[in-house]
Amino acid sequence: MTAESSSTVGTTGVFPLQISKSSKLTDKRAEKVGYDINAQGDYTLTWVGYNGIGFVSYDRTIISSVKLTKLTSANATVSTSYKQYE
Repeated sequence: MTAESSSTVGTTGVFPLQISKSSKLTDKRAEKVGYDINAQGDYTLTWVGYNGIGFVSYDRTIISSVKLTKLTSANATVSTSYKQYE
């Protein structure tokens, strides 16, 4: 398996929450059963007040993984997981 890209599509904040976000592939190939593909999303959540002044800000990272669990000539089976870090 090969990953082409990662994305933060669908991440939104509603006032007073502002979200800065980015993502990247950290491992984009899974060539054998048991190998995985990984992506990392980095997020900064800021609760803002008047004139855009931030009151409280939190950083979060989410690491997602797609693991190749079975491979035949006709198809492949994968499992997914993620972990959140503060």
